Formats: sequence, structure tokens, C-alpha cells
Amino acid sequence: MNIKIFHVGGACFVLDVDEKIKIACDPFLKPEGTEYNFKSFKSKRVKPPIYDDSVFTDIKVWMITHGHADHIDEVGVSKIQEDSVVIACKNAVDILSGKRLSSLWVLDWNDTREMNIGQYKVSIRVIPAFHGNSLITRTLVGKVNGYYITISYGNEKKTIYVTSDTVYHGKVLKPLEKEKIDILIANLGEVRKDMNGGPLTMSVPMLKQMVNKISPRVVVPIHYDDFTHYETSKDEIESQGLKVFNQGEWISLL
Repeated sequence: MNIKIFHVGGACFVLDVDEKIKIACDPFLKPEGTEYNFKSFKSKRVKPPIYDDSVFTDIKVWMITHGHADHIDEVGVSKIQEDSVVIACKNAVDILSGKRLSSLWVLDWNDTREMNIGQYKVSIRVIPAFHGNSLITRTLVGKVNGYYITISYGNEKKTIYVTSDTVYHGKVLKPLEKEKIDILIANLGEVRKDMNGGPLTMSVPMLKQMVNKISPRVVVPIHYDDFTHYETSKDEIESQGLKVFNQGEWISLL
């Protein structure tokens, strides 16, 4: 089984399995220079999304981790095809409400959905994501879904863990204690590390802790230098011995 990734930018990416199945995550596609008001702070997109329309053709499954503006926007929603299966966090439903969808599943932590796509069996389980370092912060910021994907073809199986916006925490990883992780797609940024209850997303040392805990075969860092409120740099990631994958091109992972 060959799995490729196309990192569009920020939290948005597309996985391709054997050129048979595409699974995508968090469609936010507004251009470089777009300004955002996140209630307690403002931010600007400083890197453009990189894609052409072929990247979003025939997406079988869309995963929406949460409803924040740097994870889903109107431009991104326009790329979701009516016949795609959409798996979403509850707080992302409003922005999807004007979109005609044949299959929308609103899932909470620990929920699982399974589907057959051709000869492949795809299972997606929701993993808790802690978008902040305190309960108060997480309550104010809102609930977030991580996703654990299992793709089976005959006797072959591959697994992918998408962290979404989370910090390192034992309760986040507990559902994965006995699971094999082939690919870890990790949201960095160390967002608002200066605030009480911050950071809101992982730092590089947190990611290293996670890697040591769950031992993935491949680590793909994303969500780190696209906005002014993302504080992680490419140099910092590479200095910790982690590989940075190019944005805007198909890259084979397994």
C-alpha cells in the first residue's frame, strides 16, 4: 500500500492511497494576507495555500477537526464535493450548513465510523485533542477532534494519526496506547505560548515527547509557519532531528 501526502498549507492536507482513495483534512484556502480576528488576538496568513483543482478532485473523505478560521473557511468548503463523506466536529457544522452534502457525520471523542471504498476498508476514530494547557483554556477555545485512520486492503493495513490542534497530554494519547502508528501528522505552532493556559498547540519538544511515546514510522510536521500566530519555525523543527516535508507537492510516505 502506497500512501502519499500533499500539504496544501497550515492544517490542510490530502492523503492519496494507491491512487485509489483520497482523504483530506481541514479545508481553509483563503489567500496570503488574509487577516483573522480570533477574539483574544489577531493574526494574518503569511504563506499562501499551494494547490491546483486536481488536488481536490475525487476526495472520498473530508475530516474537519474544528471550526476555527485557520482550519475551515468558505473557499475551502467550496472544494468539498457533494458525494464526499464529511466527518466533522460539532462546532464546524455551521459553516457547512449551506453546503449540499450527501453524507455528513458529526462525531465526538471516541466515536468511530467505518466505510468500504472499493476493495478498501477505512475506519476513522475520533481521538481527543486538548487545544490548550488548562481546562479553562480548552473550554474557552472549544472542542477539537483528532483522528486515527485505519486503511485495510486484504491482509495489509496502514494507520495514520492526525493530532489536530492539541498539546501533549497523557489523556490525548491514552486511546492510542495499544495502537500501531505508521504515520503521525502533527500540528505544531506553539500558539500563544505566552498566555495563561498556553500554548494552544504543540511545541517541538512536545512533539518529540509524543514521538517517543507512540513511535510512529513517519512524522509529518504541519501547522507551523503559515500565520503570524504560529510561533514554530522550520529551522527549529529540523534542529530537533525532524524532517520537514515540502508544501505543494505529492510526497510518498510509505
